[in-house]
Amino acid sequence: MSIRAGLRDIAGSLQRNPDAVLWLLRLKRRDEYSFDHAMDVAVTMLMLGAHIGWRGPQLIDLGMIGMFQDVGKVELPVDLLNKKSELSEEERLLVRSHVASSMEILLSQTAVANEVVLAVARHHERWDGSGYPQGLKFEQIGKPAEIAGLADSFCAMLRDKPYRSALGHQEALEELHGLRGKQFNGALIEQFVQCVGLYPIGTLVELNNGEVGVVIQQNRVQRSRPRIVVMLDAGKARVRNYRVVDLRADASAELRIAKALPHNAYGLAANDYYL
Repeated sequence: MSIRAGLRDIAGSLQRNPDAVLWLLRLKRRDEYSFDHAMDVAVTMLMLGAHIGWRGPQLIDLGMIGMFQDVGKVELPVDLLNKKSELSEEERLLVRSHVASSMEILLSQTAVANEVVLAVARHHERWDGSGYPQGLKFEQIGKPAEIAGLADSFCAMLRDKPYRSALGHQEALEELHGLRGKQFNGALIEQFVQCVGLYPIGTLVELNNGEVGVVIQQNRVQRSRPRIVVMLDAGKARVRNYRVVDLRADASAELRIAKALPHNAYGLAANDYYL
């Protein structure tokens, strides 16, 4: 099953479950960030699930887990969701209560599968037992919840939050890689890195000559040398005519990617480089 087919089947599941859709819409009205994050997580989980060979209902459940893992945040105060300073212990416990709220909503007010609810309940558990709410570890967590926790963490790193700026794709992968065998299953981390690649399509990158571009095609043989469209010149001014650079080509031998950038670097927005 392709990612597109998985999304189509999830859409069908949602059509059959209007109560669940209503809760997603409430989340969108309550906190746009949480809703957008849920969509990112769902797609990332589908990608990883397909990469490790999951198909059919298993893959559909992964997408549903991603969409609904934070639906309980509709019960949290908006000012708490948007707070920029460090949370107090009381506030931290209140934020953590969104897991119980999510379970209550999904169990009593939707027709979402029990397997989805179980993974939602465990997506903040961590491989070394440092997570919540139960402090589960290793195989106690279950693979769907492991995937959910990993995708949740990765996608959160890529977005600006009230208390910190977004990381670039490569920076986020490096941070996750440092947590292998600790917060996350090391084998799953390795599969995730293979799945998303160093520079997936749509990644903003800065070259060693100072130019900025967006990846339009990966290179599966030399993963560090994709094709990009240059959008900003070395002085970070918009180029008049976009130019494609193939880092595999002999003409680009002196060029390399210096770093991956956050999605909104240098004032660029997603619709500026969505190709």
